[in-house]
Amino acid sequence: MARENQGLQIGLIVFVMLTIVFAVLTFVFSKEYNKQKTVAEEKVAEAAEANTGLKAAVAENMRLKTIVGFPDTATQQTIDEAYNADTEKFARNYNATDATYRQMCQWLYDDVQSKNASLSAEKLRVQQVKDQNASLEAAKEQQINALEARATKAETEKTQALVAFRDAQAKLNALNDQLRQENKKVTDAKQTVMAEAQAAQASYEEERKKKDSLISTLYEKIDELDPIVVDHPDGLVTYAGRGDTVSIDLGRADGLRRLTNFSVYAADMTDVTTAGRKGAIEVIDVDDHSAVCQIVDEDVRNPILAGDKIFTPLWKPGQQEHFALTGGMDLDGDGRSDLDEIRNLIATNGGVVDFYLDDDGNKYGEITTETRHLVMGTAPDEGSSPERLAARKWILGEGREFNLRQISLEELLNRMGYRRKVHVVRYDSKANPADFRAQPPEGIPKVSSGRVTDLFEKRNPPKPKINSAY
Repeated sequence: MARENQGLQIGLIVFVMLTIVFAVLTFVFSKEYNKQKTVAEEKVAEAAEANTGLKAAVAENMRLKTIVGFPDTATQQTIDEAYNADTEKFARNYNATDATYRQMCQWLYDDVQSKNASLSAEKLRVQQVKDQNASLEAAKEQQINALEARATKAETEKTQALVAFRDAQAKLNALNDQLRQENKKVTDAKQTVMAEAQAAQASYEEERKKKDSLISTLYEKIDELDPIVVDHPDGLVTYAGRGDTVSIDLGRADGLRRLTNFSVYAADMTDVTTAGRKGAIEVIDVDDHSAVCQIVDEDVRNPILAGDKIFTPLWKPGQQEHFALTGGMDLDGDGRSDLDEIRNLIATNGGVVDFYLDDDGNKYGEITTETRHLVMGTAPDEGSSPERLAARKWILGEGREFNLRQISLEELLNRMGYRRKVHVVRYDSKANPADFRAQPPEGIPKVSSGRVTDLFEKRNPPKPKINSAY
């Protein structure tokens, strides 16, 4: 019995324990169930809310598709392709990345507003231009009306002037006919006079040729009476000491003046054109019948002696020689004109320059019947001016016309015994070799060495020749 009670107790204990365990499990499961139920209810509520939101989102999505112009069934790929096409078409210049339709619309709106403002300004400017054009058109219309009025007036005046011109032309034609007739009469008379003048000219030319021939004959006779080749000197050296001065037999009574130059020739000289001169002297002091001269040029081997003859082409006792100069007067070969010095030199020595040319071909003075000599300067080269070449040709023609004796500048200076006071030595291709020869010491008296050369042998004058001046 005890064992039965013990088993019952154990069983009761086990039952109680199981009951407790079951109760605890029931409690726990009940609590978890309630908790899961609450969670499930929350999930159901959330699902319902999510479903509501999904429906709203779907509705909004469909609404957005409708707003942007797509059907409800349009897929995202379709919308993306359409978006890219719209961006390329309508917003190519829009620089923002991932732009939305709203941003592009705003950008397009702003661009449209800007263009509208520009368009409004352009419309205003166009209107202003139209207003200006209208004003110009009005002014032009006034000008056209004024010009048409002037044109009408001018046409009227032109018609009147044309009528007057035709009347004047008719009168002019009549006058021209009259002048032609009178001109024919004058021409016929002129031809008659020309024929008479030509006949008179031919007669005059024939007479002039006869006179020219007579003049040439007279000049030839003059040359025979007064030849250029002379054996009669202008004077003689009367005294020659050891100094550098000599005395001559010409003086104030002969019209001699200071600074006159003479060339000196040997006492037995008979022709100044062939005889070499011994030296040159210049008058420094003049008495009534004599003069003292300075020796300006002398050959130490052939000194100037008493009895030597003196000659100058510029001066004759009691008379003056007249000259014409051709230009190209160069004393020292430096290429520059010494015309003034030559003129002064001729005047100082008693000569007269009637006429001369400068190196530009200008003419000064006049050739007269008293002019006897034509001094030939350096001829102009081909590069000279036409004026100078023409003047040179003219003076040579005048020289032939007046039968002038031609004499070179060098010959003139040599015959008159001229020596340049200031000597110019050149070192170029035109240098004078005589400038580099040894010269005698200055200040040493010129005395004879006692040795007589052939120059001092007795000379006889040449025998007369046919047609010779002596």
